[in-house]
Amino acid sequence: MFMLRVLPLLLGLSVALPAIPSHANKPKTQGKLAKKAPESDAARRARLRMQRNQRILSREEIEAAMAPHVPAIGSCYKTHTAKQEGVSGRLSLEMLIRPEGTLQRLWVRAPTVKGDGVSNCIQKLSKTWTFPKKPGFTNAVIPFFFQKTSIKGVGPLESCWNAKGCPKQQSNQKRKKGK
Repeated sequence: MFMLRVLPLLLGLSVALPAIPSHANKPKTQGKLAKKAPESDAARRARLRMQRNQRILSREEIEAAMAPHVPAIGSCYKTHTAKQEGVSGRLSLEMLIRPEGTLQRLWVRAPTVKGDGVSNCIQKLSKTWTFPKKPGFTNAVIPFFFQKTSIKGVGPLESCWNAKGCPKQQSNQKRKKGK
């Protein structure tokens, strides 16, 4: 009995509605999309990657901004781990860089280092770091590896080039010959 009452109302509404042309149901952009070839997945990913890369810092931009600070970071690490045993030499800086080019947050990860000396030292250094401005936030991880050795004479040595030899080497050679 309920159905009999509702059905005439629905039929009455359908009669009262104006006729809608069949082409009006199609979205307006469908005609434009039909003319274009469908974008492949690889092309779509490349387009999205390019858009994202315009919003965030590139690896090269981060490396260029960090290059002047690498010696000071190494100095912090070496100073605060000089007397520690079993230090692996691994250090990573995880950064969140604001669009203005300053650091939002810096996490210093040195898993085998005891204490907060390295972290505190690098945190102080980071207050002066600046990066190029981009519209979006950038996440970056910069790994470092330091190798500690107790062998004398290993590592960078001061040198000179002279056709007659370096002055210090000449004086050392004369002492050896004189003995």
